[in-house]
Amino acid sequence: NAQYRNKNQPTDVLAFAALEVNSPQLSPEIQFSIPLYLGDLVISVETAYRQAQQ
Repeated sequence: NAQYRNKNQPTDVLAFAALEVNSPQLSPEIQFSIPLYLGDLVISVETAYRQAQQ
């Protein structure tokens, strides 16, 4: 979280988009690509568990 978001506190999920989309509408070539790789998720199970307990 400190490296990617400049926040010195734990987070439960970091998301990394594979595409930079400036418009809410996707171009036709992207709309019909199946499967579409959207990016990566990094989940901190320990942080998510701790937050769920709160």
